[in-house]
Amino acid sequence: MQSPYCRQESSGNFMRASQAPISLNLNESPYGVPTAALEAARNAVRISSRYQFELVEQLRQDLADRHQIPNEWISLYPGSNRALHYATLAFTNAQKPLVVGAPGFPVCEQAARLHERPVCQIPLLAWISHGV
Repeated sequence: MQSPYCRQESSGNFMRASQAPISLNLNESPYGVPTAALEAARNAVRISSRYQFELVEQLRQDLADRHQIPNEWISLYPGSNRALHYATLAFTNAQKPLVVGAPGFPVCEQAARLHERPVCQIPLLAWISHGV
């Protein structure tokens, strides 16, 4: 099976696009950039000198149509940090702490502490799982 994400050796094994170490905690991928994503990036650069508000609203509407919900229910963000920050505030308060695995992705914990919400860290156990 050929994939745009990685190349197949003659032995049938798949190789990473790069042999450099990856950082999974930073959402890096060992498979390289898919061909379709490269083409989409090339197309985006061509129109990047202007804001593309119409495309953002079209994406919002397409997502709403696909999930059969009002488009007002969809918020689009340039990454996960803002969405995770808002989710932390929506589901925690002074009486409902944020419960997170430690170590873990820090954005929610930072948001909770910034807004003086309690944080309960669940440490990683010896067998590499969280006792939740």
